[in-house]
Amino acid sequence: MLVGYGRTLPTDQDPVAQVGALHQAGCELVFVDVGKDRPQRDAALNCLEPGDTLVVLSLDKLARSLRELLRTVDDLKTRGIFLRSLVEDIDTSTGPTCRLFCAISSFQRSIIIETAGKGSAEAKRRGKLGGRPRKLSAERLEEARKMLAAGESVSEVARTMGVSRATVHRAVATKTQ
Repeated sequence: MLVGYGRTLPTDQDPVAQVGALHQAGCELVFVDVGKDRPQRDAALNCLEPGDTLVVLSLDKLARSLRELLRTVDDLKTRGIFLRSLVEDIDTSTGPTCRLFCAISSFQRSIIIETAGKGSAEAKRRGKLGGRPRKLSAERLEEARKMLAAGESVSEVARTMGVSRATVHRAVATKTQ
């Protein structure tokens, strides 16, 4: 029997596309979690019997970390259950495949990207900007511009501000900071 499992976050996407892809792949039962909790994942894993195949759209739907993915794949193998991932084109029922390792690498990358994206979005929401802090604040930049307008050299301005000449050139060349 083919059993499908899908997972989406409420803000990411509609689970209808995943359910459709799983049904199109021949799944007789489809379980879908929407949100952080995964009761349907547990239900899907518990209903599987030896010889069944768990079908997922992609490996990142099955697990949240590489460790969890490896533990789940090992548990399925021990129980005599096969795994099929549609995106990574993996089917453990057809024998061992080296594509699994490539897919695991891809899975790890997608988890890192997802986590970094969430972290950046949260930082942006809190008003934090990425990157290195500016050497010259807006007030000090204005002071440097006034000094240059008064005829002081870039070297004198840099020395007074405690920055390099290149920093003064870059800061003055930009319209805003």
